[in-house]
Amino acid sequence: MLGYLWSVANPLLFAMIYYFIFKLVMRVQIPNYTVFLITGLFPWQWFASSATNSLFSFIANAQIIKKTVFPRSVIPLSNVMMEGLHFLCTIPVIVVFLFVYGMTPSLSWVWGIPLIAIGQVIFHLWCFNHLFNAEPVFSVTWSALSVWGLC
Repeated sequence: MLGYLWSVANPLLFAMIYYFIFKLVMRVQIPNYTVFLITGLFPWQWFASSATNSLFSFIANAQIIKKTVFPRSVIPLSNVMMEGLHFLCTIPVIVVFLFVYGMTPSLSWVWGIPLIAIGQVIFHLWCFNHLFNAEPVFSVTWSALSVWGLC
């Protein structure tokens, strides 16, 4: 119901919680910790939502998949693109935080865009592969949490 507003509010709420716990309670000393959180949580939200929604899209659209002939990859790809639109709405928020904390864009930032896109494609293919697994929801959710833990 909140739509695009929730795409911005959800990671911001998580950032506030993480900031309180790690910066104020545990006193983690990372420079520009707020920017560190924002620039990590917004892409992570896109990644996690895309992966979860793509997996459930096959389950939710099982009848359509069985009855019509079309490229099956269109279904999860549409979910990833929808979440990508939500992510595009969050980029101005990220930019505002970067400028508030005195960070200016550099040419090295351009590498982030293809890396995120490659990650999305790999996870898209992984979700398609997990269609044939007995417990796809558990395995993809566990895998996504494992990837997040590695970052």
